[in-house]
Amino acid sequence: MQIVKTRIQLLPYLSFLLLILGIFLCVYTYSQNSFEILHSTPRNEGIIQIIETENNDYLAAGYEGEFFQPENLKGLILKISNTGDTSIFRYNLGDTSLFFIQIVPKENNHYMVFGSAYIPEQNSQQLFISEFDSNLAMISYKLYRINGYVGIYEHHIQKSNFGYYLACIVNNIENKNHLMLAKIQSNGDTLSTRIYSDLGGACTVSALEYSSDSSGLWVLGRGYGSMYGERIVFDSNLNFKYKHFLPNQALNYYDVKWISDTSLILASIYNHDGSPQDDDMGISEVDTSFTQKDIIYIGSEDTIDYPAAYSSFDFTNPDTLFYAGTNHIIPVFFPNAKNHLMIGSLSRSLEPITELLIGGDAYYYATNIICTSDGGYLISSKRYDYEVQDNEWDVMFLKLSKQDLITASLGQLVNATNSIVIYPNPGKDRIFIKSSMNEGKFLLYNSIGKLCMNIKICRGQNLIQTQKLCNGIYSYVILKKSRVIDSGKWIKASSN
Repeated sequence: MQIVKTRIQLLPYLSFLLLILGIFLCVYTYSQNSFEILHSTPRNEGIIQIIETENNDYLAAGYEGEFFQPENLKGLILKISNTGDTSIFRYNLGDTSLFFIQIVPKENNHYMVFGSAYIPEQNSQQLFISEFDSNLAMISYKLYRINGYVGIYEHHIQKSNFGYYLACIVNNIENKNHLMLAKIQSNGDTLSTRIYSDLGGACTVSALEYSSDSSGLWVLGRGYGSMYGERIVFDSNLNFKYKHFLPNQALNYYDVKWISDTSLILASIYNHDGSPQDDDMGISEVDTSFTQKDIIYIGSEDTIDYPAAYSSFDFTNPDTLFYAGTNHIIPVFFPNAKNHLMIGSLSRSLEPITELLIGGDAYYYATNIICTSDGGYLISSKRYDYEVQDNEWDVMFLKLSKQDLITASLGQLVNATNSIVIYPNPGKDRIFIKSSMNEGKFLLYNSIGKLCMNIKICRGQNLIQTQKLCNGIYSYVILKKSRVIDSGKWIKASSN
């Protein structure tokens, strides 16, 4: 009995200790750090890919140097801790310059790095494949020259049971681009390669994805002679099967990810009214034939707004999708302008939840976004300030929490989701409603709550005639699919 009594007395203490341990683990697991990193040097820099490691650090792969001086290019890897501490690694091979495009985790905290190597004496680029250890030291590498071709770029990698699939662009001595596919063993040796010069050429390769049953490969890109993108389908042995155009004028910068067993999310640049000033980032859900549902446009009216250059959206749970892009793109190398990054989230039905515009003090160009294991997300961007810089891009990283809480050092931060502007207020015979929504409803109630107007509104400027309304104070509500987006008061003033 005494032994039993002693055990019973210990139970409250054990329960208390377990509670404390549970709270600690919960806080540790779900704490979300936010930080901003601006890596500024006198040299041009760019980030092509970011990943999270098993240790919850982040690795960013890219380049340092000038493309018009390829002999000075260096491979670049930044290692960023989950609190923002950063280590920088630069690589070349003597006179051979390197350009990193993709980094893929292996076992034992090793990594495979894919990219290009520039050989000055041959004036050509070769396929570069290397293995790095956990300290990011290069322990082995292989160079593959593609006979008859002098350039290789836009690599995209998918892991497989034998190693890796590779899709990329190769450029021949006649300055013509072609699509190349390769099967690569886990040690970096090539199993087979295929170059397709009879598919209309290739201008870009934006994405490589497995087919729905994982028996084949889908390459998304754009060919010469075509304004629109294509999906090219291959079997697992790299044999061409068929191709077709992507839907609804999807122009470029494609990103695609499976969201269920039967559907995918597709992001791209879309033109939705014929004006070159209204190219916008668009996100839609497609089935396995790439039949498309409604496109959700992201960006401002009458500006060109691009998705992030390499990876424009991500999710860990399909209920919330995070995206990144560039608001008010200027399609020149070093623009004399200032703009914003646009970062936000969408629901499973692609309804907007939140949008942030970040920047305004320099020119920004989003490159990647990944969801992080702590529930937040990490964005990489290029940054150029024409007032103080001489034609070199800096790289910047933003780590945000799921709730879009971020440190105040970021500068201008604007909540612009579903922005609605109603003017003039007070008004007389008409109301203008400027909306960023594709469609919605404007409801107007008088002072006793009677519904006076129920009018559909669309993206852009909407004109509503109010001559027949009596003078007074009205309440308005803006709805999007039964959800209140905005509400307030509007005053009808006398026309005299």
